Amino acid sequence: MSDRGAGAIRGFGDFVGTRTVANRPNWGMATLEIEPRHLNRLDIVHGGVILTLLDHACGAALTHGSSKELGKAAVTVSLNATFLRAARSGKLYGIGRCIKRGQSIAFCEAVIEDETGAAIAKASGSFKLIR
Repeated sequence: MSDRGAGAIRGFGDFVGTRTVANRPNWGMATLEIEPRHLNRLDIVHGGVILTLLDHACGAALTHGSSKELGKAAVTVSLNATFLRAARSGKLYGIGRCIKRGQSIAFCEAVIEDETGAAIAKASGSFKLIR
């Protein structure tokens, strides 16, 4: 059992530094302030960090999808991503949309944009709803 007191890391998103900043039905936004620890040896944001933000954005849209589903958990079944351009510094914004929600599986999309609005990566995924 872990001690989750004030200031404790509560999950992988906290560890990486992603934050949910906005949501409405079937839509969510997560952000990441790029730090040196997020960069690979080419001084660009590591692909795993990008995938984490894409997954977080989908999750923000999914788990805040409607009043009936609010707060319901889900786990990623698949996540297919395309990297469009490198990110090096500043803030990244992951915007997620829940496209279709079934009884046990939901389908979401996400895009990451930098501070100028340029697309960095996009993804589509399926998510298992946890009852």
